[in-house]
Amino acid sequence: MHRHPFIATLAMLALGLASAGAASPSLSKVLPRGAKRGAEHLVEFHGERLGDCAEILFYSPGLTATSFEVVSPKLVRVKVAVAPGCELGEHYLRVRTKSGLSHLRSFWVGQFDNAAEVEPNNDFSAPQEIASPGVTLEGRLDNEDVDHYQIEAKKGQRISVEVEGIRLGDAFFDPYLAILDADRFELAVSDDTDLLLQDSTLSVTAPADGKYVIQVREASYTGNENCHYRLHVGAFPRPLVAFPPGGKTGTELPVKLIGDPAGDIDATVALPATPDPAVPIRSGGAGGLSPAPVVVRASDLENVLEAEPNNNMGAANRSPVPLPAALNGVIGADGDQDWFGFTAKKGQRLIFRAHAKSVRSPLDPVINIFGPDKKHIVGNDDADNRQDAKIDFTAPADGDYTIRIRDHLNKGGGRYVYRIEAEPPRPSLSLSIPHFARNDSQSRQMIYVPRGGRFATRVVATRSHFGGDLTFETPGLPTGARFVAQPMHGSINTFPLVFEAAPDAPLGAALIDLVGRGKAGDREIAGTFSQQVDFVTGNPNNTVYYHSSAAKLAVAVVEKLPFTIDVEPPAVPLVRNGTLSPNLVATNDDIVDGQLILKRSGPHPL
Repeated sequence: MHRHPFIATLAMLALGLASAGAASPSLSKVLPRGAKRGAEHLVEFHGERLGDCAEILFYSPGLTATSFEVVSPKLVRVKVAVAPGCELGEHYLRVRTKSGLSHLRSFWVGQFDNAAEVEPNNDFSAPQEIASPGVTLEGRLDNEDVDHYQIEAKKGQRISVEVEGIRLGDAFFDPYLAILDADRFELAVSDDTDLLLQDSTLSVTAPADGKYVIQVREASYTGNENCHYRLHVGAFPRPLVAFPPGGKTGTELPVKLIGDPAGDIDATVALPATPDPAVPIRSGGAGGLSPAPVVVRASDLENVLEAEPNNNMGAANRSPVPLPAALNGVIGADGDQDWFGFTAKKGQRLIFRAHAKSVRSPLDPVINIFGPDKKHIVGNDDADNRQDAKIDFTAPADGDYTIRIRDHLNKGGGRYVYRIEAEPPRPSLSLSIPHFARNDSQSRQMIYVPRGGRFATRVVATRSHFGGDLTFETPGLPTGARFVAQPMHGSINTFPLVFEAAPDAPLGAALIDLVGRGKAGDREIAGTFSQQVDFVTGNPNNTVYYHSSAAKLAVAVVEKLPFTIDVEPPAVPLVRNGTLSPNLVATNDDIVDGQLILKRSGPHPL
């Protein structure tokens, strides 16, 4: 039965929304910002209210906290063991104390030993010496700071560097890299990259035996105490994009890795059995693995590769398979454009999505569809707040159609790869917890239930191409915790969820899947929770410059609260679109029979 939204709201109040937020831990910094896999490391956790630290909750396998030392309520030293097979790159964690959970932070895993930056290293003539390539330097860029590191290389030896700066999520930070020879001649420079966004990477071949200096700074010299970086220095290969940038699920995809100064690299990647928008590919060799992977998409569409020449409507590549399919190609030079032909029936609906930026291509795609009469029907540049394009197309008649793709500025080159996925609308479901404060993607995005109490939140269900009621599941809850939720009516997209804990529930936490289920006809649709964390924002208008996404919901059982809050049941029926002034009753367990009635200053709208 569909319940009035206010009844749900009233129920949430009655279940005690008094949050333990004031007692929850605050985690501001994790130092160092990463560690080498296959070893144990001492890591400092800085914040507030950390004195009763009980656990480090890691979101991915391969990371384990083996011991704690509570130095003060503001500092905990933790020994973190990183397994040899731990995935390289970004990992998520939270601190669990006896009273709550911290916000989510990141920790990075690398392949090289860590070494600390040693000041002063601001002067080109007095750089910090690196004994040999194969090291990750943990540093910080203060205001007007420029850090220099020196290595020796033989002629023909590869020198590769890559920085994790803004991706650490600590500050608005735009790293700049340069490799210079002993005469201060720049061999290569890098500011922003398509692969790493505002982070940078370089790879060169030493032109002669000698000493080379690596320079790292903030692009506008405006560093600060939060501008931490991890600088990988080695001889690893550094391709920047893959072609084709995707393939069919469950197959082995031959790819060409493009952008390495030594030339293209041939590889084969085993694609997963289920769709994945970012399957990582790391190149390896004697100098190690490329720190950040290139990515390809895995979908259940058949692959179609372009065949040149196809730069005008008359030369359009006819798809050898009927759509749905994925069209892959390269805008190979300035002014280039690629054309594909396809056949559609009247009323057939297809969604064309051009993937370029999402696969780390420099291409800013524009797509246009032309009808059997060769006249333009529809086009698109940017869609869904991204630079990649999308067209929701319904064929107006039976016939042969063409689709064109080009760069927005008519640029092109060997790395301007793209993938156009054309498929009918597919039902999908995703779950999230709404933001409870402006420009705050972290608060109340986790669940901490007091012993003998309850914790309520709201879930937002985003349905695409289907409707109807939803049910929710929370497998893997901590021992003693319970989930309470009625089905969500198909007419609404936000709904209260309640978690309870038994009075004797052990303190603990788990990372769980919050699952929603519905139906599109006879087909079951399932969706899971994901939290987008806006790690770095800045001007203008709090633009998000770096975000990441965690696909698990953190749920913890915490210490019993010393009070409860209830709502006095209304003495009269609830009338739709009316008003009501409920009384909130606070009970303090430290006072025998002690209650405080909190009267609202005005009516509560129904």
